[in-house]
Amino acid sequence: MVAVTSGMLVVFALVVVTMALFVTEAAPTDVTAIGVIVALVVLEPWTRVGLQTGLSGFSSAATITILSMYALSEGVRQTGAIRVLGDAVASFTNGSESRLLAAVVGLTGPIAGVVNNTPVVAVFVPMVSDLADQANVSPSKLLIPLSYASMLGGTLTLVGTATNLVASEAYAEATGLPPFSMFTFTPLGALVFVVGAGYLLAVAPRLLPERIEPGNRTGNYGVEPFLARVLVPARSPLVGIPAGEVSDDTYRDLNVDILDVLRGGEHFIAADSDREVAARDILTVRGDPATIRRFCDLAGLRSLPRASVTDAELDRPDRVALVELVVPRESGLVGETVGGARLRERYDATVLAVRRRGISATAATSS
Repeated sequence: MVAVTSGMLVVFALVVVTMALFVTEAAPTDVTAIGVIVALVVLEPWTRVGLQTGLSGFSSAATITILSMYALSEGVRQTGAIRVLGDAVASFTNGSESRLLAAVVGLTGPIAGVVNNTPVVAVFVPMVSDLADQANVSPSKLLIPLSYASMLGGTLTLVGTATNLVASEAYAEATGLPPFSMFTFTPLGALVFVVGAGYLLAVAPRLLPERIEPGNRTGNYGVEPFLARVLVPARSPLVGIPAGEVSDDTYRDLNVDILDVLRGGEHFIAADSDREVAARDILTVRGDPATIRRFCDLAGLRSLPRASVTDAELDRPDRVALVELVVPRESGLVGETVGGARLRERYDATVLAVRRRGISATAATSS
């Protein structure tokens, strides 16, 4: 029986801590990964991992290749080619879920084989999310196949996936023979991709979950309690005030926004209009529930509790759009609060909610 040494216990403890950090996401994954390397080197007396060994991964052919492919993918994204590709796919599929799935699998696999599957997924996720939104399809129905198609496509060539690169490098070191060529994996990889793609197209749609209900962003983000419809009585002090000035002047301290005004079957955007509020108008208001109640009391408004606000009410291409945006790391908005960014004044845009790591926070209560 092999005796358990202190070195074994230290390494095992590091593995357990690392797995816990990855699962709980208590720290960013990149910080955890670098931290493991540092810990292994610092604990060299027990781990037997010296500085040279600990840093050797950064000079690995696999690491350098993947970094290069990330740079290439970012260059392609910056040119706007992905947007053009997305428009072409949207035109071809015409909102059909089956066509969208076929297009995602058919494009992702071969491209992942040439570029590397990881950066391909990173670049394609925003495009595929937009396509799902346009077609009123749950994003999970396309994003999960995107991930699998990229992995299947990665088996087509040497650079398609990091594991192929690592295997090639390990083979050369162990045997002293030349590493695998670019297309050594292709015959078997092509078979794997064809079979896997067929499964994704024929069987996967029946198994894939609808994690997000399509066409219901107000519900998915938990915005519904922070949107209300109120009726303007004839005696309300708002009557005669330009709709665009209601939340910008008199009631600025309440942190409420008038998103929409309904008058006799006609909608118009409050912020863009000089039209005055009239009796019997119905206002769509965004704010904290308690703040909305106070606003109604001060302005003499009557709440319409059964009048729910849906995506259809907020997304009207002829006058207003309800959109879901991703804030990249290089954005000037990073580090700003929702209020401090002054999006209303700068872009005439109202933030309804923010989602971070799957957790939603409404703009009415988030700083």
